[in-house]
Amino acid sequence: MVTNVFLTLCVYSYFLWKGSYSHSIEDTETLWSTLTKDYNKNHRPIVDQNKAINVDINFALYSIQEINELTGKISITGTLELIWKDEMLEWDPTKNNYIFSLMIPISEVWYPPLIISNPDSSATAIKLEDRSVVRLLSDGTIMFYPSGVYSVNSPLDSKYYPFDKQSFTIKFVVPGFISTEVNLNAGNMSYLSSTFNGNGEWALLDLKREVAIWNDVTPVALFTVSLERKSTYMIVNIIMPIVFLAVINLLVFILPPDAGERVSYAVTLLLSLAVFMTLVGDNLPKTSDPLPVLSYYLLATLTTSTLMCVLAVLNLVIFHKSEKSRPPKFIAFIAAAVLCRKSICKSQKVEDISTPAKIKSTTAKSREALKFAFEEDRDVSFTWKDVSYAVDVLCFFSFLVALIVINIYYLLLLTSN
Repeated sequence: MVTNVFLTLCVYSYFLWKGSYSHSIEDTETLWSTLTKDYNKNHRPIVDQNKAINVDINFALYSIQEINELTGKISITGTLELIWKDEMLEWDPTKNNYIFSLMIPISEVWYPPLIISNPDSSATAIKLEDRSVVRLLSDGTIMFYPSGVYSVNSPLDSKYYPFDKQSFTIKFVVPGFISTEVNLNAGNMSYLSSTFNGNGEWALLDLKREVAIWNDVTPVALFTVSLERKSTYMIVNIIMPIVFLAVINLLVFILPPDAGERVSYAVTLLLSLAVFMTLVGDNLPKTSDPLPVLSYYLLATLTTSTLMCVLAVLNLVIFHKSEKSRPPKFIAFIAAAVLCRKSICKSQKVEDISTPAKIKSTTAKSREALKFAFEEDRDVSFTWKDVSYAVDVLCFFSFLVALIVINIYYLLLLTSN
């Protein structure tokens, strides 16, 4: 059928170029009156009613109007292409002043009443307007191109937001007709092409067309659109600032405890992170099924910053303890272990310990440093300020490792999609 349409258009163009025909409006009106004299648009326009009318269907995507992750509503702008043959409206161009085609209102002929089987609001696929017209060729072929905004309901998976990929399907069916009466076909040739390649938020991955039969009875045309979200905006404006806030929060353990700025610094950063995450929440998909992985990442980062603030305050309490009191032995042991490991690292950088004798000497010194805090008859011992310094060192490296692990884990999880 598509080949006949193509040949007819070629012949029509040839005669138009040669100027070999001439017809008036009276000729057109006479032809149309003759064709519709006994025409009934309420019946399938095929002589043998035991056969099916084949409808070639195609869809061109122009733009995406809306994608709502919470409700699953997807609105797109596009054009349908419907081509079928009306055996009741055929004529011989040579006997009608070489009229090869007519433009007639869609309301004057039979057409397949397509609907969307997965609509969000209105299920009507063909929205007829006062000036909706079709092109009728001399062999009875009718070409119709209805355009509009099509809204469908399709569940979306926002688990890997903003690195997610989404696919949704528009399903067109002809209600009331079975496949032996009206059959939808994926035409071999189309006069349409999609102009949508992406917008500021989405990139088009694929546009597939498929025709199937539901329950061996109802024909359905499926158009599947695959999209990938562009994540640059979220990375630059949301993820990176949160990472930077979490990193500079580590500096609270480097500030001198007697400077008097620790608590204000920690609380200021915690409030900044909390306010920023409140603003970020407006951009996240408001859905709990499933909850985006990014939400868990934000929660983990906020929890880590809260713990930093709490430990910074508690460490100040340790730092300002009375110098007359001594820390318990097990606390002094842990503090000594942290500080001595640090001193060993320093000694290895400045001393030559390449010989076995010097290695033994360094090890002996470190052991002696661990012992002096537990000798009951010694005057020199660890103070609470030393314990506070050891807590700072331990917290700094512990939270640094925690932040690295959290960021690597969630980054790999987000990009695994």
